[in-house]
Amino acid sequence: MSHKWKFLAMLILAVLVAACGGGPTAQKTAKEMARRLPQVRTVMGRVEIQVGQDLLKDELWVQRPSFLRAETADGPKEYKDMIVVLNETEAWYYVPALDVTMIADRQTFQPEVGTLTGSNLLEAMPEEIQAALSKADAFTYVGREKMAGRDVHHMEMNLPEAVGILPAGVLTLWLDQETYYPLRVKTPGGLEITFTDVRFNQEIDPKTFIFVPPPGMEVRRID
Repeated sequence: MSHKWKFLAMLILAVLVAACGGGPTAQKTAKEMARRLPQVRTVMGRVEIQVGQDLLKDELWVQRPSFLRAETADGPKEYKDMIVVLNETEAWYYVPALDVTMIADRQTFQPEVGTLTGSNLLEAMPEEIQAALSKADAFTYVGREKMAGRDVHHMEMNLPEAVGILPAGVLTLWLDQETYYPLRVKTPGGLEITFTDVRFNQEIDPKTFIFVPPPGMEVRRID
């Protein structure tokens, strides 16, 4: 190949690399999440939550930013049939194994990274991840994969220190390619959240986010 053609090939390669922006980075991913997540109105599906040796299987309904319902369909007996309902005024936690329902006030609730008071892990996770991306000191883009029937971006990053509810260490993510909503998360602390089925931006009956405790059930108010 002549010097002229070598130079032309290198020039084309340089243009292609520049057009691609050098590939995904933690900062670019955080910006893309900030741009795309507001387009997610609702999320419905099935999600598996692995905490140590315990595996919970939940049905999930989310209407961002303030409404959520999660029903534990399968899991250890202390979690089975547990229901979490969040709306603009109340947070309900129904725990049949303890024969108790807990309620927290959400009328003055403002989502805050690092706290789950009046909230729920599944509600908080997208914003927690977005905050973590801005603090990562190492980032690896693994590639594109399939999850829950959707294309996802698989990536890993290292957190030098805890960010919100996420401990320091290697955080592994699978973000939906279209919405950048996390479809799988593996935290350094051993927590895994995995969607096995997911649908975005479908209408949800408003009654889904109303909870009435069973008659005679003890109701405890928490701060």
